[in-house]
Amino acid sequence: MMYSKILMNAEIYIGGRKIKNSARYKSGYCLVMVSEFYKSFLRRIIKSDEYADMCIGHVQTAFLLSTHLVRVRSVARAAGFCAFYGRMAEKMGVYEVIESNSIVRGRDVHRLLSLASFDLFMNDPSIGANPYKNKVGERIKESITKASNELKELLGTEIDKKSAEVAEYLLKRLINVLNRAKNLIGLHPEEPLFPVVEQQFADYETRMFGAPDLILETKRRDKAIVVEWKTYTPDVEHTKRLSEFEKAQVVAYSILEARRLGKTRFEEIFESISGINSEIVSDVISEIVKKLSHTSEKTIEPHELLKRRLIAERFSFDAVKSKGLLKVLPLIVTPSGGYPPHPLMYKNDVYEKLAERFGKLFDIFVRVVVAAEHLALQIINVPDLLEKSMNYRRTSARETCLTEEGYQAYSYTP
Repeated sequence: MMYSKILMNAEIYIGGRKIKNSARYKSGYCLVMVSEFYKSFLRRIIKSDEYADMCIGHVQTAFLLSTHLVRVRSVARAAGFCAFYGRMAEKMGVYEVIESNSIVRGRDVHRLLSLASFDLFMNDPSIGANPYKNKVGERIKESITKASNELKELLGTEIDKKSAEVAEYLLKRLINVLNRAKNLIGLHPEEPLFPVVEQQFADYETRMFGAPDLILETKRRDKAIVVEWKTYTPDVEHTKRLSEFEKAQVVAYSILEARRLGKTRFEEIFESISGINSEIVSDVISEIVKKLSHTSEKTIEPHELLKRRLIAERFSFDAVKSKGLLKVLPLIVTPSGGYPPHPLMYKNDVYEKLAERFGKLFDIFVRVVVAAEHLALQIINVPDLLEKSMNYRRTSARETCLTEEGYQAYSYTP
């Protein structure tokens, strides 16, 4: 299982040690998530199997007893760009120090989009159902103008014309794709969607926190579209292909939204984002873990295994729609290009590369989950925490979590 479940009236054993049922453990938010992928990683680098199981128990206990969270942006950097970049950002506070005019303009565009999108969807939650009949273009322009005036009043600075044009264009691109997005998650074009704009999400199970640009939810709060704005100036080189960082970021926000909608298990969360039955995902995870346990197959790629399984199952576009399992649709909206990472949002070779792209989505998902676990452990002093909270010997966590080289296993980059 992906979680060690904390049940209300059960005796709890973590790392071979009984934990008393205090009010904190009964509170309901403690479902300690340590993915099978991270467990497999620890088992491969720790010098003995016995110590590996004890170390995993220590990690679970540390997650249970702490409330350390990591930024989605750092997780996305680690999962989609460079793991060491994510570590430096979270552990040392290293960030970009040089600001260009385009970054400042991007901030203005985001501010405009926040206010304008909230205004649009609050006044007409079904906007976009019939864009030509309802004069959507004029309403977008009005919302941008209104947002510009509000920002001028609040900040005392004029929003330049270029920023307003980019914000208007991005909103048009979102509205134009809404009917297609609604269709994928099984909603009628007239279904009202309500905006959640730049709200801070914090989840103690996935160990992440962040503020998605825009989430459009149904009134029943059972389905949602997660929107990530990318405001860079269009150019042929930059916009033809979305970066792995951008994909990882919107997937991470989608995981937080799936948790908000009530999804708990790893398989359920991926099912809600991909539309692939959780039983298939569970089988693939078991196969990956089994192969990783054999030293000769350490290089197996998760996406390849899922791809093979989907091909064997003859998984298709119709399977996604007919089963209605897709609940959270991630979208990246850019001045040109954009819309993936979901395989059915690509513009070309949709059917020919369906299994391959689902495999890559799964790969991104796994990398995000493992990166969040890894980065959280970088800001938790595990030995000190266990000693003070559980009366462990301080050396216990250090000794059991040692690699062959003598370093702490949870400090290694997966």
